[in-house]
Amino acid sequence: MTVLDIDPGAGYYTRLLAPVLKQKGKFYLAVGTDYVASSLLKEPVYEHVNVISKKTTMHRPDDARHYVLGDLDISVRDVDMVTNFRVYHVFGAKDRDRLNRAIFKALRPGGIYAVIDHTARHGEPETEANRRRFDPVKAIAEIQAAGFILHDYSTLHYRPDDQLTLEVGDERVAGRTDRWALKFIKPVSVQ
Repeated sequence: MTVLDIDPGAGYYTRLLAPVLKQKGKFYLAVGTDYVASSLLKEPVYEHVNVISKKTTMHRPDDARHYVLGDLDISVRDVDMVTNFRVYHVFGAKDRDRLNRAIFKALRPGGIYAVIDHTARHGEPETEANRRRFDPVKAIAEIQAAGFILHDYSTLHYRPDDQLTLEVGDERVAGRTDRWALKFIKPVSVQ
């Protein structure tokens, strides 16, 4: 497979995906790659990982809830799968739309868009406590608006003891937040 991971952060999922794709695949990282490129990817075991979208810029203005995307450059095409794990909440609505549409272009027809994030209650107003949480119903609507079809979901990360009221870094829920996991498909009839 050819896989593209969006905003790899410190490389948690890079550590999982890179070894799997090393022998029979291609692995790309895009958007928010500076940290992982200057640290983890310097290790020889990751020499096959390709950082793209080096021209893509993002920053979080002082006192802002979301990061802002500047130039967005996702130059690969015909990717089999794009992963967006625990970073869908990072951008505002306009930039999420831009990113979803760029991902749609990068995927081959029939390609998979896998998205996981921390759960926020449906329709709940934005607060500082839920800043890194996202409403899965809203995510579905936004991603479908970019042309994707919701194909499946998983309850793997369901945590009934997370009341969805605490910031995800709070020690009472850190590492144990309820998360939604959605699988979208780019329609085969679309080029």
